[in-house]
Amino acid sequence: MTQESTNTPENAEKRKRLLLGGLFAILLMVLYWQFFSGDGDRPSTPGGANRPNGPNGPSGLVNSASGSATAETGATNRAARATSTPSPIVSMPLDLLAMTSKFAGSGAGRNIFVYPTPTPAPTPKPVPPPPPPPPPPVTLNGISPSGVIARTGDFNLAVFGIKIPSDVQIQIDGRPFETQFVSDSEARANIPGEVIRGGGNLNVTVRSKADPSLFSNQVTINVAEPPIPLYRYIGLIVTAQRKIAVLKEMDGEENVVNMLENSTFKCDKRTNRCKWKLVSITPQRLTIEDLDLRLTHTISFTGESGDDR
Repeated sequence: MTQESTNTPENAEKRKRLLLGGLFAILLMVLYWQFFSGDGDRPSTPGGANRPNGPNGPSGLVNSASGSATAETGATNRAARATSTPSPIVSMPLDLLAMTSKFAGSGAGRNIFVYPTPTPAPTPKPVPPPPPPPPPPVTLNGISPSGVIARTGDFNLAVFGIKIPSDVQIQIDGRPFETQFVSDSEARANIPGEVIRGGGNLNVTVRSKADPSLFSNQVTINVAEPPIPLYRYIGLIVTAQRKIAVLKEMDGEENVVNMLENSTFKCDKRTNRCKWKLVSITPQRLTIEDLDLRLTHTISFTGESGDDR
């Protein structure tokens, strides 16, 4: 029964712990001996019993003397370490500027994503403007008339200039017309009304029939649109004898007037001259003549609510 109690698991666990504790103590002693004990603290080999004899006699005597000398040296070193003053630790400041310059000079700190500014392209040399063309051999100074009204029919055009050739030909927008040479400073031509059907500017030049190199500069004649009657056709009154057009003025006053066919209106009381004449009346439109320009205008029926025209 005693043997069974001795072999219980609890006793086996205790023995293991005691064995581990002993091994740990031995390990601590060995470490202390290695790192904290001086040379003189190590025991010399006693008597040299295990050493063989050398040629000069028993090695035990030599080892004994060497052990004594080693012990004295160890004691002396321990005494020197105990009495000596430790050297002070001097902290030197870092030369950050020199380190930074060295680091920057090596190129290791360069940002690889920052590219140097490209060299700008050289400024191109300005190209000189082309020389102006030489002046034409014929110079026009003016024309008469300098402006006309569109749709007014044929008109006579006179040009004035310098060195006009005797075989001169007047041209409008490049179209030639039969020309009368008056002198080397004047020429005339009759221009048909179809040239001025609409408003705008027309370019007038002269040129020699025989010599194309004799040409002139351009001058401009202005073609203006004719004035229109500012009335709106809003009604028609028909009787057995006559037709009456109802007109509404568009000049801001919006007066309503009744006009008979072939009647005149917009007259100047001082000169007794009238601007407009109602030529014809139909339910769809009116025909009004400009007595000054001898032009006709058409006004369509719009009614009272119609758009102004």
